[in-house]
Amino acid sequence: MFGNSLTLLGYLSNGFKINMYGTINEILDFVSRRDLHETIDVLRLKGYRRLSGYHVRSNTTRKSKGRVLLSYILDPFFIPESSSLYFRHQNKWEAWAITQAFNELGYDVDLFQYDAVDRRPESYENYDILFGMGPNYERFSSRVDQNTHNIFYGTGRHWKFQNSSEIRRLDRLQKRRSIRLSPKRQISEISHERFTDAILAIGDEGTVQTYKNNTNVQYIESIMNSIPHIKAPISSRGSRVESKSNFLWFGGSGLVHKGLDLVLDAFSPMDECDLYVCGPIDSENEFKNAYHEELFNTDNIHTIGKVNVESKKFREICGKCSFLIFPSASESGYPGSVAVSMRFGVIPVVPPQVANDLGDWGIRLQGTQIDTIRQTCISCSNLPDSEVQNMSDNAIVRSKNIHSQIQFAENFKNTMSKLLQQLNSDG
Repeated sequence: MFGNSLTLLGYLSNGFKINMYGTINEILDFVSRRDLHETIDVLRLKGYRRLSGYHVRSNTTRKSKGRVLLSYILDPFFIPESSSLYFRHQNKWEAWAITQAFNELGYDVDLFQYDAVDRRPESYENYDILFGMGPNYERFSSRVDQNTHNIFYGTGRHWKFQNSSEIRRLDRLQKRRSIRLSPKRQISEISHERFTDAILAIGDEGTVQTYKNNTNVQYIESIMNSIPHIKAPISSRGSRVESKSNFLWFGGSGLVHKGLDLVLDAFSPMDECDLYVCGPIDSENEFKNAYHEELFNTDNIHTIGKVNVESKKFREICGKCSFLIFPSASESGYPGSVAVSMRFGVIPVVPPQVANDLGDWGIRLQGTQIDTIRQTCISCSNLPDSEVQNMSDNAIVRSKNIHSQIQFAENFKNTMSKLLQQLNSDG
């Protein structure tokens, strides 16, 4: 898997020996929520993180032109590609691809876990580039040399946009149902921007615009995210006639932020359409209790819960559904849930804050009011069979061509080269 020179730098302390696998209660909790193979991978990951000192060094095989201090995710260096953890989120593979890209550009990389705030490099001197996100990027950005190029990795829209968007959704829910749920997607106020020279954002032009509106950073570029390499991918959807009235909601944590409350309220009184819900329902008890009736006692709503995108179950669900309804409040632009669903031929029905360009493979949701969502879904279910089939085929092609791992690696490397040329030209 690793074509470069990789060294794990860490230490073994008494504390590590005692706490490597956590407490008995932690282990029992892991087992109760995961299958045995995943439990072993989780415990292995926790142990390797500590053993490494939350630090990985990856050296270029070429003549080194400098050093990169990277604040991101260590996980892909410690878990096998066959593990279900590898497919939980596209950032697992992307963390490895980013490290590899810097190596191919001729840089040695010191990678620190982005949220391991008690870890730091031996010295902040002699780094040519600081790249990454999270608390460690913020901490490192004020400590590296003045000549170091600080490049922030924006994996979502600007934190001010995201935070305010989630709060507005929670306000709307409270007004409708007289309940106040806790926010799940709030990002701590970020102060690194005065030290940041450039931003590389994941997403489309809408994502870039949120950074332009909220920062004074001159150089801002974006690339699309990737999706896991899905084995034996579907190449043709075949007939879509029987699935036109079936819709998928597929998302991660922050169920109100991701618009599941709106979708449930839209679908619960509907007879025309069915909804399949895939996401971490059991992880958000407040939401689960508030929407228990809709989730578990409504004939046309089928709650699946968390699924592995590599699983037969997820493939079967995508085969049942023609459309993905995903009225999230704030996304990076074609988030993983949308790109993965498209890979299986599921047509995205989304607002601009999820994806700007929908071409001939998606449908614009013109607002996130419940009536708008309901009427849009009914209209989708009445589209001509040939139109739905063509959009489904186009969604597959778009996802394969734009969101592949190969495309991400190439785009990252080229865009990073462009940013570095711009920064170096400024002296």
